[in-house]
Amino acid sequence: MLKNFVRVIFGCVSAIVIYKILKTYNFGVLKSVTLEKIAILSLATFLMLITSLFYVKYIFKAFRIELSLKNTILMFAVTQIVSNLRGAFTGPLAIVYLRKNILGITYKVSLFISSIEAFIRFVILAFLSIVGALVIFGWKQMSAFVIDLAVAALVFLIFMKLFHLTPLFSGKLKKFKIVSDILGFIKEKSVSIDVEKLISAIVLSVLVSLLNAAIFSILLNSFHYSLNIFLIWCISAISLLAGIFSMIPFGLGTQDLAGLLLFMMVGIDKNSALSCILISRFFTTIIPSAISIIVGNFFSWNTTLLHNSNGTV
Repeated sequence: MLKNFVRVIFGCVSAIVIYKILKTYNFGVLKSVTLEKIAILSLATFLMLITSLFYVKYIFKAFRIELSLKNTILMFAVTQIVSNLRGAFTGPLAIVYLRKNILGITYKVSLFISSIEAFIRFVILAFLSIVGALVIFGWKQMSAFVIDLAVAALVFLIFMKLFHLTPLFSGKLKKFKIVSDILGFIKEKSVSIDVEKLISAIVLSVLVSLLNAAIFSILLNSFHYSLNIFLIWCISAISLLAGIFSMIPFGLGTQDLAGLLLFMMVGIDKNSALSCILISRFFTTIIPSAISIIVGNFFSWNTTLLHNSNGTV
């Protein structure tokens, strides 16, 4: 109930703001993106997808699970679609059960792998977001924002307590059992981690995020803007976090609005910034999602795959 309420609020506010922006948007600026740039963007997207597949391969290798090419592609498709459609909080849990059912691994192993993945992703995005916010807003404004956010959170909790609205969270509190499951799994030491493969997976995850930023950089160059790739990377991370925490499927609206505002803050005009966001959505969201849906249907989402005699899943 609360999750859907938050989704509706974020969705309505984002839709209203974006509608007003689109009313004054000049679609003619899209002609600035030449066929040569489209070819480069397509190549960058292909490299991002290939790197994502290697990431999936190595994150499982880190836990001594060797995936076949078919299952590597299927796990990429599952993660891509479910995490985007279900949101930041229910998506990962759904992925845990899908991996368990499809690969035939135990719930604890699937949970542990997904938890490590979520932690890696969050650390990368959080680091880039903090650095980006400091660069864009400065230390003083950032400090004031953190204080305001803390005060707002305190007021919200007091409000929930005074009006006896805490039962809304009662169902969610059960999810904290997942944390104890993970901690128990670590104490049992029933998983063997290949540290070298885990580091490789982290590097690949960073590379995927960087390629996503490179797509923005190529697009900005099409509109005759030159921004530091690291700053673009930070802005991409902040907007992605905004989309994740809005709990709206694919972060539609909130992610785009956050990116638009941040690019405008660093000197990009509204039409160019919006053009970059719209075109990048095609290459970073529509294409990977379409491929994932096709792959999922081709391999069948409900197929239970067994371990082969050589240990390959």
